[in-house]
Amino acid sequence: MASTLGDRIRFDPRRVRVPLLPIVDQRAHGESFRRLWDFARTLRAAYDEGNDLVRDLIDATVASFLDVQDAVVAREAARSS
Repeated sequence: MASTLGDRIRFDPRRVRVPLLPIVDQRAHGESFRRLWDFARTLRAAYDEGNDLVRDLIDATVASFLDVQDAVVAREAARSS
């Protein structure tokens, strides 16, 4: 690891102090993270469903356009014969 002054800094991970929270606080934090994860999963599912809906609407629009085009072609063929 290097500092912005160009000096070398030694980092020893064994000397890092990690604060330990009481179990009640750990559980509260765990519940918060679980709720956030569930929210993120719900957002992803809504996004995926929205994309599926848009694709289905595009397919339906194209299909109805093609049906109209087929009807116009059929009418023109009937008139010219």
